[in-house]
Amino acid sequence: MPSRKEMRELHIKRIFVDAAKEYITAHGVGSLTVKAVADLAGYAPGTLYNYFADLQELLYECAKDFFHECTLLVKQRLESCTTPVERVVAPALVYTQYFLEHPDVFHLLFVAELGEAALQDFQRGTYVPEVIQLQQQHLQECVQAGFIGRENAETISGLISNTVHSNLLFYLKGRLPVTSAQLIEKTGRELNFLFTP
Repeated sequence: MPSRKEMRELHIKRIFVDAAKEYITAHGVGSLTVKAVADLAGYAPGTLYNYFADLQELLYECAKDFFHECTLLVKQRLESCTTPVERVVAPALVYTQYFLEHPDVFHLLFVAELGEAALQDFQRGTYVPEVIQLQQQHLQECVQAGFIGRENAETISGLISNTVHSNLLFYLKGRLPVTSAQLIEKTGRELNFLFTP
């Protein structure tokens, strides 16, 4: 069990993470500063450095938190999925919808600089968001059910990721002349195509 000091440290870190997330959701990540986060958290700016090495480390913690929020929505949708393919495609569409509703979060997770620790974690695979782990698990179900060959699973995983993220990026940057509903439909059609015999 954590000591009282450790509990207090976790509590204050949570306050800073929540404040940064609130700011990002309202104003985006581009104008986020230590002072802005500290003001929202109710602490002096220097206090943040007692808990995070720098702003990028705080942003990385926010990124993990946002991924967790998205994962909860995906898990909720998975409860009504009945086939292995549906368990891959439907969550990808929930994931897409999440970022359509939270474009500044998309920017934080996929465009903003999160620092060296985040980069190393992603490159080494020491941090893989649970939502991605779920996708991998359900792709393996598709292999076992014969929807895709084992030799194609990694390629299809990459195509799913590329389809979802490129559609989102083009849409959010105004380079895809469709409505958000049309984007979801387009993404679903493209993902289902990957499982067509």
